[in-house]
Amino acid sequence: MRFVLGKLMVVGVCVLSACGVDQLPAKGTENGRTVLTAACTGDDTCPSGMVCEGCNGANDAICIPGCRTDAQCPARFVCRGPVTCLTCPCAPGWCELDPCRDLDGDGYAFTDDPSISCPGTQKGDCNEANKDQHPGAKELCANGADDDCDGRTDRQDPSCQMCTSDSLICNDSSECGQAQPGQVKCEAGCCQSCPSISYPSCGTGKTAVGGGLDAKTGCRVARVCVESAPCQNTYDAVCGIDYATYRNACQAAQVGVEVLHRGSCRWDEGEPCSTSQTGTQGTCGDTLYCRRDAEAGKRCTQLFACRVDADCPAGATPPSCGEDAGAPSWSCVANQCVARCQ
Repeated sequence: MRFVLGKLMVVGVCVLSACGVDQLPAKGTENGRTVLTAACTGDDTCPSGMVCEGCNGANDAICIPGCRTDAQCPARFVCRGPVTCLTCPCAPGWCELDPCRDLDGDGYAFTDDPSISCPGTQKGDCNEANKDQHPGAKELCANGADDDCDGRTDRQDPSCQMCTSDSLICNDSSECGQAQPGQVKCEAGCCQSCPSISYPSCGTGKTAVGGGLDAKTGCRVARVCVESAPCQNTYDAVCGIDYATYRNACQAAQVGVEVLHRGSCRWDEGEPCSTSQTGTQGTCGDTLYCRRDAEAGKRCTQLFACRVDADCPAGATPPSCGEDAGAPSWSCVANQCVARCQ
């Protein structure tokens, strides 16, 4: 194993008892080569991936590359030793990539190396941050992702090229010519009608809410019945992240839907947006701007609405910053774009 820091690269494995601490410098330079100089009082005072070790006694400890537990390593890495000495004494371990770690719990590890065996886990995952994307998964034809991990996305995938002569080829629902989101979806690269939804008949004291868009298919989902009384007192409409309008934030919370913005959803909110940059209008309609949806990719929504900083300014007017205040810096706060001068 070999590690490089600055201009120094020393190869050779040692442990505390075998390393001559009096023969190597703790800090400064040696023969023109840079060695570590960061003083420390404990592992928590060292940068990530480093531990605190005393080379010239407990009062002269420095940070050196190493780890003691998996928790001190980045994601997908495990703590294993021994390590290569950059200073003395050596740290008891180092972070190594664990090729069989399954971060998203879908049963697939990211490695596809045939020489590596991962008992209990299959290999070849292409997105360890999404449990729905792995080898053998169904390729969704309008989400901009390689769902089955075959290296081909949406219409590039053979499973998304099965249009008949009377079907319109599509790459997202906006190409299907629907008059309203949720009526037509893009499936297998072709425009298809969404399944019909039968709304529930709620009993006394209950009301039907929801009926927003399914993030993966772009079709409407069925409404659900909730108790009317808890949220009946006020009418302050909100638009949920499912692009359904709720009477108030209380009602959205009843069905576990986060509020995207205040005010009712527009009928065309939730359409896929074609633009290279979120926070801009792209193909969205008037007063709609493109934001990033964690599950459904880029979707159109109203002015100022956001989920992450990159969704801004989303049509928001920047403040007039003085000469000494610098340029506006955008942040997404409570799903609204906020600018500050810096």
